[in-house]
Amino acid sequence: MIFVLIVAGVLIKRLNIVNDEGQKCMTNLVIDVILPCNIIKAFCIEFSEQKSNELVLVFALYDKGDIWDETKIHNRTRQLTDEILKMW
Repeated sequence: MIFVLIVAGVLIKRLNIVNDEGQKCMTNLVIDVILPCNIIKAFCIEFSEQKSNELVLVFALYDKGDIWDETKIHNRTRQLTDEILKMW
């Protein structure tokens, strides 16, 4: 599907169907309207008890206040990667 959209965009530009001003308007439309709508739609999921439990588990994996500590996250990621590689 994305390939079809790319080809359509290239053809529209090469055939001069849309000029530079029209291209700017379409870019603004995509960035200001369509992209935010897609992001919101992606987060519109049915909430269940299982997802609630998974969310609690994610926060439980980190100590209080350290959730954004990059060093801790990097070290934990490295540790998990090492454990996964040992299983192979």
